[in-house]
Amino acid sequence: MRKVLPKDKMLKILNLIETFLPQCEQVSDKKKRGRHPKFKEELVILSIILKNYLNLSFRELELNLLQIFPREQTPDFSSLFYRMKTIDQKKLKCITTEIEKEMTNILDNKVR
Repeated sequence: MRKVLPKDKMLKILNLIETFLPQCEQVSDKKKRGRHPKFKEELVILSIILKNYLNLSFRELELNLLQIFPREQTPDFSSLFYRMKTIDQKKLKCITTEIEKEMTNILDNKVR
Protein backbone atom coordinates (compact mmCIF):
# COMPACT_ATOMS: atom_id res chain seq x y z
CA MET A 1 0.00 0.00 0.00
CA ARG A 2 1.47 3.28 -1.14
CA LYS A 3 1.65 6.20 1.29
CA VAL A 4 0.30 9.47 -0.02
CA LEU A 5 0.15 12.88 1.59
CA PRO A 6 -2.96 14.90 0.65
CA LYS A 7 -2.46 17.61 -1.92
CA ASP A 8 -3.54 20.46 0.37
CA LYS A 9 -0.99 19.51 3.04
CA MET A 10 1.80 19.26 0.49
CA LEU A 11 0.95 22.71 -0.83
CA LYS A 12 0.89 24.16 2.70
CA ILE A 13 4.37 22.81 3.35
CA LEU A 14 5.58 24.18 0.02
CA ASN A 15 4.20 27.63 0.89
CA LEU A 16 5.99 27.53 4.25
CA ILE A 17 9.25 26.64 2.53
CA GLU A 18 8.81 29.49 0.06
CA THR A 19 8.24 32.00 2.87
CA PHE A 20 11.25 30.93 4.96
CA LEU A 21 13.75 30.25 2.16
CA PRO A 22 14.72 33.93 1.61
CA GLN A 23 15.54 34.25 5.32
CA CYS A 24 17.83 31.24 5.17
CA GLU A 25 19.63 32.29 1.98
CA GLN A 26 22.05 34.36 4.08
CA VAL A 27 23.15 31.25 6.00
CA SER A 28 24.58 29.61 2.88
CA ASP A 29 28.30 30.01 2.42
CA LYS A 30 28.55 28.38 -1.01
CA LYS A 31 29.04 30.48 -4.10
CA LYS A 32 26.90 29.19 -6.94
CA ARG A 33 28.71 28.37 -10.15
CA GLY A 34 27.75 26.59 -13.30
CA ARG A 35 24.40 26.02 -14.88
CA HIS A 36 21.23 27.15 -13.14
CA PRO A 37 19.23 24.25 -11.69
CA LYS A 38 16.25 23.14 -13.74
CA PHE A 39 13.99 22.52 -10.75
CA LYS A 40 13.23 24.91 -7.91
CA GLU A 41 15.03 24.51 -4.61
CA GLU A 42 11.69 24.68 -2.79
CA LEU A 43 10.61 21.52 -4.57
CA VAL A 44 13.81 19.72 -3.57
CA ILE A 45 13.34 20.71 0.09
CA LEU A 46 9.71 19.58 -0.04
CA SER A 47 10.95 16.28 -1.48
CA ILE A 48 13.39 15.81 1.39
CA ILE A 49 10.64 16.43 3.93
CA LEU A 50 8.22 14.05 2.22
CA LYS A 51 10.82 11.34 1.78
CA ASN A 52 11.78 11.40 5.43
CA TYR A 53 8.28 11.82 6.82
CA LEU A 54 6.61 9.14 4.71
CA ASN A 55 9.66 6.86 4.47
CA LEU A 56 9.38 6.70 0.68
CA SER A 57 11.69 5.36 -1.96
CA PHE A 58 12.79 7.80 -4.65
CA ARG A 59 10.39 6.27 -7.17
CA GLU A 60 7.46 6.58 -4.75
CA LEU A 61 8.50 10.15 -4.03
CA GLU A 62 8.39 10.96 -7.73
CA LEU A 63 4.87 9.52 -7.97
CA ASN A 64 3.73 11.63 -4.99
CA LEU A 65 5.09 14.79 -6.59
CA LEU A 66 3.42 13.95 -9.90
CA GLN A 67 0.05 14.11 -8.17
CA ILE A 68 0.50 17.85 -7.64
CA PHE A 69 2.90 19.13 -10.26
CA PRO A 70 2.90 18.56 -14.01
CA ARG A 71 5.52 16.23 -15.47
CA GLU A 72 7.71 19.03 -16.84
CA GLN A 73 7.97 20.66 -13.37
CA THR A 74 8.65 17.42 -11.49
CA PRO A 75 12.16 15.97 -11.38
CA ASP A 76 12.64 12.28 -11.96
CA PHE A 77 13.95 10.10 -9.16
CA SER A 78 17.60 10.25 -10.28
CA SER A 79 17.52 14.07 -10.39
CA LEU A 80 15.93 14.11 -6.92
CA PHE A 81 18.70 11.87 -5.61
CA TYR A 82 21.41 14.12 -7.04
CA ARG A 83 19.83 17.37 -5.84
CA MET A 84 19.28 15.98 -2.34
CA LYS A 85 22.95 15.10 -2.11
CA THR A 86 24.11 18.52 -3.27
CA ILE A 87 21.78 20.79 -1.28
CA ASP A 88 23.43 23.13 1.22
CA GLN A 89 23.10 21.54 4.66
CA LYS A 90 23.21 24.84 6.58
CA LYS A 91 20.33 26.21 4.56
CA LEU A 92 18.35 23.00 4.98
CA LYS A 93 18.87 23.04 8.75
CA CYS A 94 17.81 26.70 8.92
CA ILE A 95 14.59 26.03 7.03
CA THR A 96 13.64 22.94 9.00
CA THR A 97 14.18 24.67 12.33
CA GLU A 98 12.15 27.68 11.15
CA ILE A 99 9.13 25.66 10.07
CA GLU A 100 9.27 22.83 12.58
CA LYS A 101 6.28 24.03 14.60
CA GLU A 102 4.18 24.74 11.53
CA MET A 103 5.06 21.35 10.04
CA THR A 104 3.88 19.47 13.10
CA ASN A 105 0.52 21.22 12.86
CA ILE A 106 0.21 20.30 9.20
CA LEU A 107 1.51 16.75 9.43
CA ASP A 108 -0.10 15.74 12.72
CA ASN A 109 -2.88 13.74 11.05
CA LYS A 110 -2.10 10.18 10.06
CA VAL A 111 -1.46 9.56 6.40
CA ARG A 112 -3.58 6.94 4.72
